Amino acid sequence: MEYSSLTNCEGDGGLGGVLLPGGPFLPGESKLGDQVQIAMKMITPGREYGAVLTFTLQLGANGFEPMDIRVDVLH
Repeated sequence: MEYSSLTNCEGDGGLGGVLLPGGPFLPGESKLGDQVQIAMKMITPGREYGAVLTFTLQLGANGFEPMDIRVDVLH
């Protein structure tokens, strides 16, 4: 299942995060062991840069925490 929780926007250098489905903001049900992939792309006048962050959900002290984190170049 795919959820789009990030939108195209102008960066302001602020702190942010990723909303997982099943919380108060997105419908769905995230569960332990789910593999999550997040693609991020930055477009500049001369070039595009991007990466895909992949991780598995585990239970931590404050809810879900990522484990087995991998970062790959977005082509």
